[in-house]
Amino acid sequence: WLIPHKPLQLVAQNTLTVKEGDKAVLWITAKDGYQKELSYSINTVNNAKFTQGDTYNTGIYDEKHIRFEWQTKIGDTGVYVIDASIGDISNTLDKKIIVKIQGRNSPSMIQPLQTINTLEGQQITVDINATDPDNDDNNHLTYEISNREFKQDSTEKNKFTWSAKPGNHTF
Repeated sequence: WLIPHKPLQLVAQNTLTVKEGDKAVLWITAKDGYQKELSYSINTVNNAKFTQGDTYNTGIYDEKHIRFEWQTKIGDTGVYVIDASIGDISNTLDKKIIVKIQGRNSPSMIQPLQTINTLEGQQITVDINATDPDNDDNNHLTYEISNREFKQDSTEKNKFTWSAKPGNHTF
């Protein structure tokens, strides 16, 4: 009796998405109907730091499950290309896998304001400089000052003006 031919197969997801700081786990399954010794590897194109974890065999045919993992950290946000490869003595298969590390919603960073000295009745303009470490485009930030006497500029939302009154004021 004949065992049906099962061609070499590489099974893995096309895309893996995790948040920075989380562990990225990638499973690759290598199948070969001839029960030949299988080799496997992953190569990273842009510095993903996957390491090999558990490996186990299942099934009638030689089916090997290989776990790769990467404990991401803050700052790893980006898109990484992984080249997965499996082979036996006569064939090799490759597959590109996209790993997306999404940023966490980090707090905005506000530059400290300097002490402002002025005379009564003079107009003070406060220009708040803030950045969002998760986004290069800071146009989505909203600004406010707790003292309602400050008026927000209608076009430059990070600017506030106030006509000084006597006394020391902390905002």
